[in-house]
Amino acid sequence: MKKIIQVAAVALALASATQAQQAVQWKVENGGNGHWYATTSSPGVSWSDAASMSALRGGALATLTTPQENSFVVAAFQAIGPRYPWIGLRQSPDAVEPGGGWAWVSGEPLSWTNWSPSEPNGDGSFDADQANIWLVDEPGLGRPLGTWNDWHVGGPDGYMIEWSADCNGDGVVDYGQCRDGSLADYDADNVPDCCENGDPCVVGIHPVQWRVTDGGNGHWYRFEQDVLHWQPHRDRAVTQGGYLASVTSPAERNFVGALLFIQEADIWLGGQSNWPQSITWVSGEPFAYTASFWCPPNGYNPGGGYAIEICGRADCPVQFCWNVESENCLCWPGNKAVYEWSADCNNDGVVDFGQILQGQLADLNADGVPDACQQPTCGDADIYRDFNVNGADLGILLSQWGPITPLTESDLNGDGVVNGADLGILLSFWGACP
Repeated sequence: MKKIIQVAAVALALASATQAQQAVQWKVENGGNGHWYATTSSPGVSWSDAASMSALRGGALATLTTPQENSFVVAAFQAIGPRYPWIGLRQSPDAVEPGGGWAWVSGEPLSWTNWSPSEPNGDGSFDADQANIWLVDEPGLGRPLGTWNDWHVGGPDGYMIEWSADCNGDGVVDYGQCRDGSLADYDADNVPDCCENGDPCVVGIHPVQWRVTDGGNGHWYRFEQDVLHWQPHRDRAVTQGGYLASVTSPAERNFVGALLFIQEADIWLGGQSNWPQSITWVSGEPFAYTASFWCPPNGYNPGGGYAIEICGRADCPVQFCWNVESENCLCWPGNKAVYEWSADCNNDGVVDFGQILQGQLADLNADGVPDACQQPTCGDADIYRDFNVNGADLGILLSQWGPITPLTESDLNGDGVVNGADLGILLSFWGACP
């Protein structure tokens, strides 16, 4: 119940935010700390509300403790998000205004500051005991780009979040592992489920949701490491209730690409070339041709029997660009792939696969489709196919009693065995079956 309340609180809090930027990582190999950062536009939000919403998203208001860190976030978010978001710097209520008692919410030492000229100044009669950063350059107003200002409640137009937690102590920030699926985060709170449940954290490949709150479609995606040809991957995705991913926008391409950034491989998508009609997606979604998606120098050269692959190698001419490749040529082993789930069989507005992962809907046969959506019908019970459920069907069922074989037609509930449960289903439909 606590987790449900927390998830609801996150959704409610984020509903007030008008725009959330994609999080970016200050990578260790680039001289950074491995932390992740994002900004959220929310005009008039108070510092305390911003701090609470940051915590609900598994992070905290950003603490910018060095010139290098400050420069990184300015370069990442200048002119694309809020212009003057809150950061995690606050003054003690009993401190002497304007310069005393300032401290980072993380407890890190305040050994470096970057105040704007004449700041902090207490802002006159206001209770200016929180700080923001200027992501616009207004030196004429005393607000040079990247400098800080002490401001009063409700002044800034958003806030900056930082994720630094490493709950399993593996040396990698949890947010990134939730984001790329190396640790499961099915409740979407940016905290690995294993840490919340007290279970051992085993790094693997877990499904990841492109969340609506992040500008996504609510679908789920998983990176499949097995190297197969296109058709076997397509068939396997279908048996799991999904399909090879259909990437229909630049934003979705970037999201899918983020799942692959630790990979060194080409990856199948669900696009198939049908010469001379160009490309279709296996999901039936329209294909919107975008020239910038294709890998240079040749771009897209359509042909029969070819499928789309996304380039995930370090030597790709453009990051996450697309090629077309032979679907089933035996001259090479194939590719890895990305699967996508979008079905909502019960029409409750939530993708079924996520509800299965979170334990909200049962899927005992592990086919990616909720059991509640696979209830047997009269047509299933009419095994003899004579539009009646009668003795003929009963005889077939009894003759197939026990564990199923490839020829079994009487496993009406799909549990792998023909038994009394199937007999009960058959009898419930006894009679005419139009």
